[in-house]
Amino acid sequence: MRDRPQSDVAEPLRTRPYRISRASLAYLAAEEYVRRFWWIVGIVPAFGVGTLLLLDHPMAKVFGMTAVLWPISIPARGVIAAIRQGKRFDHEVFLEAGPDLLRFHRADGGGWKLRTGAVRRVARFQGFLVLRLSGLGFVPVPLNAFESEADRLQFDEWLEAAR
Repeated sequence: MRDRPQSDVAEPLRTRPYRISRASLAYLAAEEYVRRFWWIVGIVPAFGVGTLLLLDHPMAKVFGMTAVLWPISIPARGVIAAIRQGKRFDHEVFLEAGPDLLRFHRADGGGWKLRTGAVRRVARFQGFLVLRLSGLGFVPVPLNAFESEADRLQFDEWLEAAR
């Protein structure tokens, strides 16, 4: 574990290079969706069952059946999110983080930037830090990509200070 020098200008930290498979991204996206909207996952099918049992109109039956089957679409949403995010993580990526900006660098020279203030919340599951953005956006960072626990704690501190 390395010690970070204390100074007025924070030295950026850098993760180890990592890659996230599309299957892992799909699973993370589906789990993230359920974690964010767990209450909807329960209410919508319950509404559907109630509609099927209490109403006889054919359109009500269609709406009821759709509501009951809606949770089945969650894995498909995960696949769609993985297709979008997968382009970013198909190649090795490393994160260079500072107090104000996160820079994701790819081995092929590409990459993207994300302001730390854009991160609304951080969830930790399945061995990832999941940076939750506005809307349904998220960016996963593997916990094992950090060089040390001190780096991960510094990263958490920067994200917390930006919110």
